[in-house]
Amino acid sequence: MNHERALFPHNKLEWKINDLTKKSGRAGGNIVLLVQLMKLHLSRAMFHDGGEQDCAHAKRYGERVLHEDDNNVDALAMIALALVYLGRQEESERYLTRAHEIDTDNILLNLATGVYYRSHSYLEQTVEYWGRALENAPRVWEIHRMLGTAYLQRYHDPSLEKAHQERLGQRSLFHLIRALQSRNDLDLDPHYLKELGFACLINKYNREAERYFNRLRQSLIDVDESSYYLGLVAYELGKYNNAVQHFRTYLTHHPDHVDIIAKKSEAWFQLGEFEKAKRAAQDCLKLEPYHLDARLVLGRSLVQLGDVQDAIRIFGETISERPDHIESFQEVVYLRLDAGDTKWIERALFSEVEAYSSLPKNVGYESTEIVRQRIGVVLGALMHVGRSVVPTILRAINCTQDEHLRFALWETVVMMTQDSKASELIELLTQQQKEFDLDVGCAALSVASLIPEDVLIEGLKITENDIRIAALNKYEP
Repeated sequence: MNHERALFPHNKLEWKINDLTKKSGRAGGNIVLLVQLMKLHLSRAMFHDGGEQDCAHAKRYGERVLHEDDNNVDALAMIALALVYLGRQEESERYLTRAHEIDTDNILLNLATGVYYRSHSYLEQTVEYWGRALENAPRVWEIHRMLGTAYLQRYHDPSLEKAHQERLGQRSLFHLIRALQSRNDLDLDPHYLKELGFACLINKYNREAERYFNRLRQSLIDVDESSYYLGLVAYELGKYNNAVQHFRTYLTHHPDHVDIIAKKSEAWFQLGEFEKAKRAAQDCLKLEPYHLDARLVLGRSLVQLGDVQDAIRIFGETISERPDHIESFQEVVYLRLDAGDTKWIERALFSEVEAYSSLPKNVGYESTEIVRQRIGVVLGALMHVGRSVVPTILRAINCTQDEHLRFALWETVVMMTQDSKASELIELLTQQQKEFDLDVGCAALSVASLIPEDVLIEGLKITENDIRIAALNKYEP
């Protein structure tokens, strides 16, 4: 097992390359020296903004090694690595095949194989081979760094479920931090700072993310990009004024970045600047008419500005175009609730339950889940109305044969009944000089989880005087 912290040299690369290049001319076929030269050139190509010339040098030195030892796996692996970076994957595959026939556990070989698969966008195989390399070199920072980056790349796959994305984000941060711990003697390059900051951001370590993005800005490599990330972090930290300023800086040079324009409108909304939020959202919609976040902010801003009907129109257009946008549907339902339009909400319940029941059996999970979420939104609104709508929900049960949905509707009725009973009992238990019978006590205990503990204890407290009075009432003198 390799206990080194690095596979490649990283300090004084230029000086070392010049020195060893001179020595290689005198030393002829010195394999150790030539392998070291390969690592120096590949280090510069992979981690220090080198280019194709470094890869070409690495390949040439590798061929000299193979002339002396055609089974040198390190040389075969590094030639394959150089060829991938030169865009010559077919040639690279031949060297990888030869190397795997000799030693499949070689660290450089597994690293190079992962890079080969990454060049074909096969991220699953990429992670597999880099994981093998890490088994034999658990402290090598380059492998941790590359694994963290690969997990971060997979995190952006829109086809993944949210839970899977969260695990990838956690793994990414783990490996990037492990790389940081192993390379603490080196300066962090801007790319690494960006990856660390973004991994912290998606894992909700917002203050750590802010620290890394501030260091990125200080590097002066890409001030616009640092403003972009600092704006996102400031928003997550609730520093909405700072977020607006960072977004403004970024948008000065990227005026058509619709996601950031929409995010700026959200920041204005959080600051209570509803007119500014409205204008920013409208600017975004001029570039992308159905940007969902911008339409949501626009509708909410219109509500705050008193233009409820126009807000309902905006939300309705969004739902017509994107029925899966639950946030817009929720806004419409609760606007109806605020207006006291209970009948509309009841009709919406029957409509959604019937839509769910009419879905084809072979329909995908996503379509089914969207309708279930919409039903959940409607039921949530009806719970605010109270027990008066219980008969409506009970009738809706008869509109579907799906047992899961029937149970969900029945469960809502039970919860509403419990809430109503708990409210009655809270009012009763807080009455002064009131004596209760056994039925009230049993009823209170049946919904005890919904009654504040202090009310329950005080209301059901029994003293000696209570027992004496009860005895006198039962056995009159």
